Amino acid sequence: MDSSEQDRRQREKLIFFSIVFKRTLLNAGFFILLAPKTSLKKHH
Repeated sequence: MDSSEQDRRQREKLIFFSIVFKRTLLNAGFFILLAPKTSLKKHH
């Protein structure tokens, strides 16, 4: 009984971390794509 509760919590943690990780990757990807454009605008 105790182990099943722990497994459920661990699964919820994994889901939460995967969502955060995906969002972080998306944000990083957008930043990498947009950063060169903004830096070019600043130079010109």
